[in-house]
Amino acid sequence: MVKKEIVLQVLSKIVNSSYGNDYIFGSILKTKKIKVLHIDNQVSINEVDSNEIFIAKTHKALKNLKRNYKENKIKYHSITILKSYKFIEAFFLKGLFLKITGFFKKTLEENLKSKKPNLFLFDLYRLNYLCKIKDS
Repeated sequence: MVKKEIVLQVLSKIVNSSYGNDYIFGSILKTKKIKVLHIDNQVSINEVDSNEIFIAKTHKALKNLKRNYKENKIKYHSITILKSYKFIEAFFLKGLFLKITGFFKKTLEENLKSKKPNLFLFDLYRLNYLCKIKDS
């Protein structure tokens, strides 16, 4: 829970309405050291996206995340996947990482479409995709 005024203030800093803005929202709150009370709240989901739609949304979120990171609108240390990306980038390991994960591309994609996907493999898939996104 966050006060309404703070939510409106933070939302005014998000310039585009793109999938994945929750990353940006959370990062801004963290940067401003705004305390958030996390509550256990049940969620009912009436519609479930197909795997293909979910993957497309994941790609949009990662593009949005990288764009905001490259424009210095968020700090890399506030989001776990950006920590990994920054490490890979800082040590010039992007090409090696892409080559290694390229060998497992089919396995990573099959994992996403399985009935019980492995979240570690999903994270590798997302990091691979983040590394492939061209800087604009």
